Amino acid sequence: MQHKNSYTEVAHISTLQKKTGIYKNIIYHKAVANELCRFDFPVRTDFFIVILFENGAGIHIIDDTEYQIHKNQAHIIFPEQKHYWNYDSTTIVHQLVISQEWYEAIRIFFQFNETVYKKFPVIPLNTRIFNKLVKECEEIGLLQRNTHLHVIDDNIMFIKSKIIVQIISREIENILNEHGSQMPPAILVNFIILIKKHCQNENSVKFYADRLGVSSNHLNVLCKKHFGKTAKICIQIQLINIIRDEINNLNNSDKTLFEIAIESGFNCYTSFAKCIKKHLGLSPIEFKINMQNSHGDHSLTKNI
Repeated sequence: MQHKNSYTEVAHISTLQKKTGIYKNIIYHKAVANELCRFDFPVRTDFFIVILFENGAGIHIIDDTEYQIHKNQAHIIFPEQKHYWNYDSTTIVHQLVISQEWYEAIRIFFQFNETVYKKFPVIPLNTRIFNKLVKECEEIGLLQRNTHLHVIDDNIMFIKSKIIVQIISREIENILNEHGSQMPPAILVNFIILIKKHCQNENSVKFYADRLGVSSNHLNVLCKKHFGKTAKICIQIQLINIIRDEINNLNNSDKTLFEIAIESGFNCYTSFAKCIKKHLGLSPIEFKINMQNSHGDHSLTKNI
């Protein structure tokens, strides 16, 4: 959805440095909803921002395009872009702000041209990758509390910011590989985000179309054009990815394959097994054994 607002304020990193008392080229800050600034108008920044949503809901408008806010997302805003947001009381974010000077130094580590990131500024993440990004940010936070300026600390923070950029780039590459190399429009970005959040409970195309404000037919047309797949298949692929991770982690949990099937929205184990076979080429048990063998674990009867 497009939003037009002619009024724009400019946010400078020097203002943020004064507010936080951190006079460095990189600033990490964790905040809950009541600590965040809520803008009803666009703000144009002179710095690069990575926002990690640990929790929350709402909308984030970046360069006049609306994106849904959900937990386990990374939002990226480049210098001179404008953005504003509206979020609920459950929102928790980790914000990493990088000065224009440092941004110019780390931009060579972006895997894609900047225009790709600007077309795809919201990246859904699995819990493991999200926690890894938060860990890197928190370690930057520990270093920035050092009141004595040390070149070695600045170098470590620079390296960590480079790691964060590379992780985000890899996640964008994974999504593009999964759904095709052509950059999807914003409505499909939001579709992917919604699928990742709801696919274990909702597999109806209409459910997603209604939340995106389009017809099921229009959503299918867009998916076929940009992903080469129907909307239904896109939902199934994401569900299979989650199930695959669940099966892969069975050795570290008490779940059974039947429990995974029910939690994934299947009414019976047979339909679950058919879906797995269709997309992975193996039955659930065969896939589980395959995963165990790859980890060197031969206790094949556990959790079946």
